[in-house]
Amino acid sequence: MDEIIKNMSAEEKGQRIWKEIVMKGKDCDASLCLDLIKNGADVEAQDMYGWTVLMTAAAEGYADICVALMDKGADVNAEDEFSHTPLMYATVNGHADVCALLIERGATVDARYGERDTALMLAAARGKMDVCMILMENGADINAQNFFGETPLMFATKKGHVEVRAALLERGAAIDKRNVNGQTVQAWAQSQGYPDLAKTFHTYHVRKTFSDAAAAGTPRRRKILRRKPGQG
Repeated sequence: MDEIIKNMSAEEKGQRIWKEIVMKGKDCDASLCLDLIKNGADVEAQDMYGWTVLMTAAAEGYADICVALMDKGADVNAEDEFSHTPLMYATVNGHADVCALLIERGATVDARYGERDTALMLAAARGKMDVCMILMENGADINAQNFFGETPLMFATKKGHVEVRAALLERGAAIDKRNVNGQTVQAWAQSQGYPDLAKTFHTYHVRKTFSDAAAAGTPRRRKILRRKPGQG
């Protein structure tokens, strides 16, 4: 095998890694891939749709292969024909460790494919809590809107991912953003026959409003709030 690898061109080595991961998935020979990278594989090898070796490794969660590829200069923000990045592929498959590595190496957290979804939207829609946390901790825009006006909170809510929804709200996700139909997430919940969920958003809004008002209140307002019963 060492002799075969030695006689391959850089492009052939890169394509061999791509095929090994794509064809075998979780059963791929990681040590072979690492040997190919070490021996000069083209780390930007891709298929006809622009799907790079790093994208395949990220999609399957091979952190060690991703590191080896990036060490050799693989483009962490490469885009395929559909504008998907390695971070997006790692995100949709729930590989939080790979997401963290990609971000550490310079992956654009709020990159979009076309005018559509960011990685956080993709993670929220799929209930990938660990990935959502990694993205938010690294500055992902929790109120970003796609072409349809949808936010990460809307995705989490529509798909029923309660834990993700709570995490987004805890970090200040806006509930007054509107989609292209003019609906807020509360209005959507009401229209879909989820009155309890709509009430939850209303309660959150009321509490946040009072909390914000108390935090930004004038000295006079704070004084009034501290008056004892019966004081004028």
